[in-house]
Amino acid sequence: MIKKFTVSLFISGLLFLPSLIRGNSYSKETFNDTGFNSSQNKKENVYDLTYSIEPFYDIKKVRFIVTVEFTGDRSGETKILLPGDFGGKNNFEGIKFLKPLSQNTFIVNTDKPEQKIIKHPPEENVKLYYQVEEIRDDDIELGNHSLVILNKTYFQFLGETFFILPMRDWYSNYKILITWNHMPFTWTLANSFGINEKVQNITASLAQLSGSIFMGGDFRITKKTVNGNPVYLSIRGKWNFSDDQLSELAKEILTIERNFWNDHEFPYYMISVTPIEGDGEQGGISRTNAYAFYLATDRKIDYRLKRLLAHEIFHTWLGDKIKFAEPEALSYWFKEGFCDYYTRLLLLRANIITLDQYVKEYNNILYAYYTSSVRNEKNERVANEFWTNQN
Repeated sequence: MIKKFTVSLFISGLLFLPSLIRGNSYSKETFNDTGFNSSQNKKENVYDLTYSIEPFYDIKKVRFIVTVEFTGDRSGETKILLPGDFGGKNNFEGIKFLKPLSQNTFIVNTDKPEQKIIKHPPEENVKLYYQVEEIRDDDIELGNHSLVILNKTYFQFLGETFFILPMRDWYSNYKILITWNHMPFTWTLANSFGINEKVQNITASLAQLSGSIFMGGDFRITKKTVNGNPVYLSIRGKWNFSDDQLSELAKEILTIERNFWNDHEFPYYMISVTPIEGDGEQGGISRTNAYAFYLATDRKIDYRLKRLLAHEIFHTWLGDKIKFAEPEALSYWFKEGFCDYYTRLLLLRANIITLDQYVKEYNNILYAYYTSSVRNEKNERVANEFWTNQN
């Protein structure tokens, strides 16, 4: 099992040289069916949360300059949450030059670097400034793949590693505006809320924003339809399979699993694929309205890749829509076991894998189980050692 690492954006500023950028660009009209309520007229809406982001090209680094705005609490103090530990990395190090821009606004540190208190006039607009930069010192590989990627060719970031959020109800819906401006004209934009939309007016919770994925640059976009709903593939690099082959596989898996759950309430879904280096061959992260693949460039569409994609998509229901009580690890035996069982069975039913592959995999599972030295251990130990003990 792959462990799941589980909005006015106004982008303007110093331009990247277009001659340095390569990629396919698609018009907004081509992909304007995401199901999210988009609008380019700010005056028609009152937003709970807005972000302004502009690319800044330094001598050695490419950064995003960010401003975030929201209405401060009635008490005159609002807590904010900065990117912190996520994916085994301290993303706080990528946040630079945080300061207030609104009048009579002050930032107070707490004993936790990722949590701060903003002091401001009660119920007045709070505007903050910060920069985000890539802090990766090595190639993109499993272990550091969740860190912000930001260079002259493309960017990719997860919500947990990028956005500063007011600490309010995590699951209530908020009006969020996302605006991209002055991006290199050859770049494709893709994220959890739409494709090639420079202005995005969405309704989402802080949990959904935090669990999102954003990317732009030399990505190629392929569109499929599942029961009338769009499914997009956002991919870059060269592979041993075509974009359409992977897109068709995703369509088949999504179709069989949505039919199994009798659930087609998915107005928008995206799968992203990012090439990685290093020893690891494949990994993935479930995102809001999306799934992010990280693959070695020599990977092929084989049994393992099919199983990974089907397994993680199945968690859309078992884990996302159907929640488990804490500590969740005590329920892994069911959450992961049930998911694994139906992952293979549904792949077989859809003729995505063969009967021989299905039987061979089950023989391997049964052998591993009955020869395991810890198969009779109590569930508490299984929960405590789930991520550290391969037995």
